[in-house]
Amino acid sequence: MILIPVKDLKNAKQRLAPVADQAARTELAQAMLQDVLREIARWGGRPEVALVTRDPFALTLASQYDFQIIADHANSGETDAIATATHICETRGVKSTLVIPADIPLIRAEELQEIYEVAPEEGSVLVPASDGRQLQATLGGSPGFGQAVRRAATCGDWRGCG
Repeated sequence: MILIPVKDLKNAKQRLAPVADQAARTELAQAMLQDVLREIARWGGRPEVALVTRDPFALTLASQYDFQIIADHANSGETDAIATATHICETRGVKSTLVIPADIPLIRAEELQEIYEVAPEEGSVLVPASDGRQLQATLGGSPGFGQAVRRAATCGDWRGCG
């Protein structure tokens, strides 16, 4: 399953506050989400998709694309949302989850397909951003992947609590 965490877009893109007002930042975040969802919808043969959110705009888009929703009532952050969603997926018997940001620029369906093609039978695939400081995607399918996500959520670092 593809998981896309979406925080409340009305407060999105705070780092751009010095150069854009909140209305412009919200509009940007909404446009970026639309681009991501449109590209995922274009991917033939893709796994199921779920948005992890409580944002009204995101909920509407999920419905338009016939994507699932995993409610994020707390809206406490991306890591907590993914930890919760991964746990829900595990209880549903989902074998693997691909987590991608709602605002990843210029995403292409072919790149997502490639992540699945290079994934090992067991283990995970981490796709770092070009700066190496963030992850652009994570694919986990091994037993305990959800536990690893929850451990990372506890310490606030995707690399773990070591």
